[in-house]
Amino acid sequence: MAFRPERSIPNRRNEIEATYRMDDIQPYFCAFLIHTGADLERATNMEYILWISQKWREWRGKHGFGRWDVISEAERRRFERWLFETVPEG
Repeated sequence: MAFRPERSIPNRRNEIEATYRMDDIQPYFCAFLIHTGADLERATNMEYILWISQKWREWRGKHGFGRWDVISEAERRRFERWLFETVPEG
């Protein structure tokens, strides 16, 4: 299992103290929120799709995989770990 930070994200749609735990969110989307600082309630599907596609291209290039190469489950887990290892400081 990849490292998943224990951060809460405020639910701005409700005035109550509801939060989303990062463990409750799909890991790639969680990484997107952390990397970009995007707001959970305002992030668009298009922003996420463009970001995750770029990250897959970046990872494939660094690990010698072509665009159409099949990625194994072990390699997919490596990609997920890499997403969290490359979180920008700040």
